[in-house]
Amino acid sequence: MTNNVVIPSRCWCGKGILTYVSKTEENPYRRFFRCEIGLKKKKEQHLFKWVDEALLDEIQRMHE
Repeated sequence: MTNNVVIPSRCWCGKGILTYVSKTEENPYRRFFRCEIGLKKKKEQHLFKWVDEALLDEIQRMHE
């Protein structure tokens, strides 16, 4: 899911964004932003963004 906001603060549903740590084999210990509802309802399109990608996007936006 793409998002115009580089470091998110709210999901489209209005819920706040929390930071979690991935426990998957593909991305062990990688931090991500996620709407709390999105964690429970994975089939719905709630906000998800990797923290490292969000920070790089923010740096690039500031550079421009």
